[in-house]
Amino acid sequence: MSYGQNEFEYCDTIVDFPDKEAALIENESTFDLVREEIFPILNDCTLDTCTYLSVIYISLVINSEGEVVNVEFIKTSLPEECLIQLEKKLLNTEYWSAGKVGGVDVCSKLMVKLRIELF
Repeated sequence: MSYGQNEFEYCDTIVDFPDKEAALIENESTFDLVREEIFPILNDCTLDTCTYLSVIYISLVINSEGEVVNVEFIKTSLPEECLIQLEKKLLNTEYWSAGKVGGVDVCSKLMVKLRIELF
């Protein structure tokens, strides 16, 4: 399931395997991103479920400016409303640095795997 802007409007070419992957900027950590941005969304939209366990695979397209321009959820059992909220949040995060090929910033894909346990 793919969300977001059409990445081809922002990227002439999307590099699947750059020399250096797109990543969170130095001051941020994956833990902080999940704790501060993603966990509150998951907690709210799965509130009616006492226990929730899921693995989410997310493919992000990050342009050469470090902006997320496309989000694709590859494997998830989360409700559609959760996915919509996650997509909006991820498209508006400013935590990313672009991937690099030969030292040049490029538009590239980044796979993220999250294991979610809510009790």
